[in-house]
Amino acid sequence: MKKLFFNLFFVFFFLLAFLIPKAYAHCPLCSGAVAAAAISAKYYGFDPSVIGLFIGAFAVSTGLWFNSKLKNYFRFQKELIVLLSFLVTVVPVSLKVGDVFYVPLGFISRTLWPNKIVFGSFIGALTFFLASWLNKRIKLKLNRNIIPFQGILLNVFALIIVAALFYFIV
Repeated sequence: MKKLFFNLFFVFFFLLAFLIPKAYAHCPLCSGAVAAAAISAKYYGFDPSVIGLFIGAFAVSTGLWFNSKLKNYFRFQKELIVLLSFLVTVVPVSLKVGDVFYVPLGFISRTLWPNKIVFGSFIGALTFFLASWLNKRIKLKLNRNIIPFQGILLNVFALIIVAALFYFIV
């Protein structure tokens, strides 16, 4: 029974792939690549801040993709959808993973204890925005992509570089 269900599920999504009329920027492929990186980081035992990095980028990518499917109904719609996507993705994960680290900020008697997932998610979102901005600048300057899948590669490599920095620093 499980095999039959799996086969029907596979056939359904295989046929669905051929019925999609066109692709949009910030597609599910970008989101899927970042989500796969987050799952791989968890599987190999990386620090929660590194996992948060990929979760934050995934949340932003998903929000941008979802916004590209909608008509523009009001001002700041894109920003609101990205923010909601970020909150809906990051907050439940940060509540589940209660890992914090010590940052000596504040006054003499107070110390800030940020959650590693939330900290990594903010940096991941910022990295994703910067890599997307760089991709747009390259496209505007050259009127084309330098390599195939340039947007995905820039985002993923930027996240890997920042994750490597996190791995050695945190």
